[in-house]
Amino acid sequence: MHPQTKKKLIAFYLKHKFGEIYQESWLDNIANYGSLDEAIERMDDWGPNFLKVAELEPTHPNFSTFAAILDGALQFSNTIPPVCTGYDEEKLDQRMDLADELKGLPNTDYTRRVAQHLPANHDEEFEYLKEEAVRKLLSIAKQTMPHLKLDTYKDLRIAIENHEKLLSKNKGNQQLISELNLLNDLNKIARLEIFEIPKQDGSPAYFCTLPEKAGGVTEKISLIGLDEVKQKLRNIQQEEEMGFSEYTDNRNNFTLSTKAILKLPKHEKTTEVQREAIALNISRILGFTTTNSNMVQFQGKAALFVPFDQIQLLSEFARGTEETVVLPSGFSLEALKKIGDKYQHYASIIPVGNELNSDKFIEDLGKIEAFSYLCNDPDFIGMMAGQNKGIKDGQSLYVFDQVTMEKDRLEIDTRFSLVPVGFGRHTRHYKGRNRTLVDDSSFDSKVESFAHLFKSQPKINFMLDEVISAHQTKIRQIENAIAGLKSQRVKGEELETLKKELTELKTLEKDAIKIKTALNRRLDSTFKNFPPLNGHAITPTVFLANKNLIKSSLLLEKLVNNPVLFSDDGRPYRNPWTYRNTNNILSIRENAGMVSLTFANFDAEQLIYILGKNGVDLHSCKKSKNTLHIPATELAKLTETSLFPALRAFNQKEDYTNIEDLRRIAKGYPEGLQDLAISRIEHYKFEVMSKVDPVEKAKAMKSALDAIQRYCVQETNKGFLKHVELNLQMDIQKQLRQIIHDFHADDELEAKVAEAFDAAVKLDRLDDFNRVLITFAISPEGNKKNLMTYLNKCIDHGLKATNYNLAKQESEQMQQESVDPLKIKAKKPMESPVKMLDLMGASSSGVGAHKKEEPHLEFDERLDEEDANLDIKDLHDLTQTQPPDTQIDTKLDNDKPTDGIPIQTAFK
Repeated sequence: MHPQTKKKLIAFYLKHKFGEIYQESWLDNIANYGSLDEAIERMDDWGPNFLKVAELEPTHPNFSTFAAILDGALQFSNTIPPVCTGYDEEKLDQRMDLADELKGLPNTDYTRRVAQHLPANHDEEFEYLKEEAVRKLLSIAKQTMPHLKLDTYKDLRIAIENHEKLLSKNKGNQQLISELNLLNDLNKIARLEIFEIPKQDGSPAYFCTLPEKAGGVTEKISLIGLDEVKQKLRNIQQEEEMGFSEYTDNRNNFTLSTKAILKLPKHEKTTEVQREAIALNISRILGFTTTNSNMVQFQGKAALFVPFDQIQLLSEFARGTEETVVLPSGFSLEALKKIGDKYQHYASIIPVGNELNSDKFIEDLGKIEAFSYLCNDPDFIGMMAGQNKGIKDGQSLYVFDQVTMEKDRLEIDTRFSLVPVGFGRHTRHYKGRNRTLVDDSSFDSKVESFAHLFKSQPKINFMLDEVISAHQTKIRQIENAIAGLKSQRVKGEELETLKKELTELKTLEKDAIKIKTALNRRLDSTFKNFPPLNGHAITPTVFLANKNLIKSSLLLEKLVNNPVLFSDDGRPYRNPWTYRNTNNILSIRENAGMVSLTFANFDAEQLIYILGKNGVDLHSCKKSKNTLHIPATELAKLTETSLFPALRAFNQKEDYTNIEDLRRIAKGYPEGLQDLAISRIEHYKFEVMSKVDPVEKAKAMKSALDAIQRYCVQETNKGFLKHVELNLQMDIQKQLRQIIHDFHADDELEAKVAEAFDAAVKLDRLDDFNRVLITFAISPEGNKKNLMTYLNKCIDHGLKATNYNLAKQESEQMQQESVDPLKIKAKKPMESPVKMLDLMGASSSGVGAHKKEEPHLEFDERLDEEDANLDIKDLHDLTQTQPPDTQIDTKLDNDKPTDGIPIQTAFK
């Protein structure tokens, strides 16, 4: 690099860093800045395309990146003039790497991108087309509604308001709807104005403003692209003989709708705009599909341009419980007026069919769990079950309407889920409405989201450094401009405008520093609600080094806290769900491959059950007081679905209606006819095991299914009943496959049933599918061909369902085709029950099966040697055989000095 170019860049950087105290005389001793010289030379060595360093000026958009790279790598003395005492070459390279990765991000140097209304003569073609369209639509309106006065904008507004009132009294009146559409279209076109929104690089993009209100509390300007407007206006012009009916029939060719918005500062707070721009940049850094927003200046204030994409709101795929505002979010008159308003909370993704099998199409939202925590925006989902986020292509998350908050409103608990904290956590706005849409994600995805966030922290900080640097550079420029005007004794509008802009930039600079501080503080304290690991608090660094151990340990905590599959009102969760965990792990220790987990309450029987379900070698596990000792390799076997066979791949050998399992699962749900439902399942199991005739078996299946579904309709707390139904449906499928195997011996038919079953689960039509097979079991004669046709259709529907929207259509079609697809005939009774038993095989019904040896946790005196007084107990005596029709309540007394730990057993 030429020495003079380098000297110029040194001067630019020193002006940026030291502002008003900088003096050109500092460069008289250029040796003071030898390290700065070396750093600039190294940046230039990265190649001519990297920032184009040699061409940089303080007004160039890349200058803030240049300054941010140097800020993080250079050290200066505290003297005047300051001396550059050295630079960290490794840190410089790291920051250049980050700059290379982040160069595509929208920058927040908004002051050079000025959004503005343009005069009417900016585009003569547009003005001509607009006038012609207004003339034509006005003529149609007067012919259709001759009684209306339409001479002014005010007349038009009054006509629209009157039509809206008439329509509210005559809902569904097609003539009124069409007339109102025409008046609204006329109003939009008559009020069109050209609006310029600069792109990221400063080049102009042209839009038109629309007199439409966008949703939300923030003031917005609705926009549509100028090219699209002109095409729609040409469409109107080209229709030479167009009356009211022709316009109505072809309205889609003419009507204008919002395709972008300009978000203005809420309550004049431009920091809100910057905080949203920062949040959206973090979303991009983390790799999420994000709105292509751009920060601009409008009327001297920062504003955010947000173009729309082809998306649907998340609320179109979700539903929650309706709640009423009791505590307002503040004490202003506007906030107090919200008391009594309705909103939704605890929303979940709604499946595409019967709402029994969870959704399989919307991607796992756990990937934004850590991002949501970092931003700490309690309204990141929204009060209407998801209106603040979008879904693209019927499956992928789309991020928009997200801000970063300085104050902490949400924390992470050991479920890796968000919990509201602080004053106002129970108010409508600060409770994190519908955060369940993200919290109801797989444990793995939520854990990975935090690992990804921590690894991305340097990128996020560098992006924030660029924001701060851009403001500082602009502040220096304006301060110099103001000083120049004052030296010339210039007063008036130009000086006042610069002063206002300077105040604005200083506010944004301070807020960007606050946000950077808040985000890093939040990252450092992510795990403050987590148990210590090896006696020390879990930090992001510790988490990354021990991620799998922490994940497995806290997954066990989740399983101990009785996860459920359905909400109280019967909506299926996408993953096993726990409310706030009450039995927490208090400590995690790991030594030589052995993990020690200390629980608040140690329920040995429950742990034996859970570990057994996960295939853990129980002989390798020990306990001492409230601590479980388990090899890390065994702990790693735990899976989130281990207690729920209905969530795993179908298994013909699985006991889906195991009574002990159901009794344990019931503990996670509020009371809701549990005893009645379990009794009905016991009766069902007896019937299908004792009956020989497949017709009678099928009738028993239908009877049990009808009963459980009837209970669900009657009961308010539907969660457990839906859970029982899901397990029953799976067991019915197992029994039906056995009948088909035993009585039809057709490999192709069995394969088709299995494939169609997968489609039924995917499309949430298991009930419809099973009922068709029940009908076939009752009336197989002459129905095999019809059944094969039905199965092929089911399979085809499953293959076509590649996203939520298509799945909804295919699911509805499958439901319609499940209505009476088979011919019903009277079934002859079985001639030989003995033959049937022979075909079925005694082992298939479980008759004569040997009882499994009860698992146990063994004593090991080598554990906890560091605590000589620790009372280590042998758990072998804790494992007692439970009669199949009894319910056991277990309570452990860990403090009683006895040779064993007693279990109180109550038979009910």
